[in-house]
Amino acid sequence: MKITIQKREPDKNGHRALRLVYYHGSKAGQNGSRAQKRSYEPLNLFLYDKPRLPAEREHNKTVNQKAEAIRTKRLLEIGHDETEWPVTMARNTHHEEFS
Repeated sequence: MKITIQKREPDKNGHRALRLVYYHGSKAGQNGSRAQKRSYEPLNLFLYDKPRLPAEREHNKTVNQKAEAIRTKRLLEIGHDETEWPVTMARNTHHEEFS
């Protein structure tokens, strides 16, 4: 299962809502097309679409960190296998370094 953070389109106030997207894979439809199986979890967090003030920029940094922490927590809750190395990391790194 893959979990990503999705930024929604900005509303009339310039706020972009955040939500987690759980990707459960896909299945073949009757006509041969692939249907994606996804579920969503709203985070009740928002980003400023075009931050103008330093306070808005700081808000966006803090909210991005919170959203990433929540995503990481959900990965651990579902029992994500941490032995799955990203392809670029697996190519460039010896696994003995992490033992």
